Amino acid sequence: MIIAAFTFPFRYIFKKLFKSIDGSNIIQLNEKNINSILSNEKTILIDFWAEWCGPCVMMGSIIEKFASESKNIRVAKVNADLNKKIIERYQIRGLPQFVLIENGEEIKRFAGAMTMSDLNRFCAKK
Repeated sequence: MIIAAFTFPFRYIFKKLFKSIDGSNIIQLNEKNINSILSNEKTILIDFWAEWCGPCVMMGSIIEKFASESKNIRVAKVNADLNKKIIERYQIRGLPQFVLIENGEEIKRFAGAMTMSDLNRFCAKK
């Protein structure tokens, strides 16, 4: 964990410079865009994550696949290390944490890693 903390700035810069976001269906939420995105999307799944969190990193490919296959739910990610005000707003205490929002209101919440089938069940409307 100590190594992850010291290497975070380098990993962040590397990803910003060399990782292509083209083709991704995932919205990157931050303090500047969250209100407008939440008001424009009917149903949105927010993934609260951090680079040092093993289960969060493990969920990356599952979330990417879910975002590309989902027709009615938009997927957004919030980097917990870079968006402290959003973390406080949603009272996030553990990572990864998923919050399902419909028409601007939270309807479900789950903390921890999930399989693809778990994620589909979590997002299914009852």
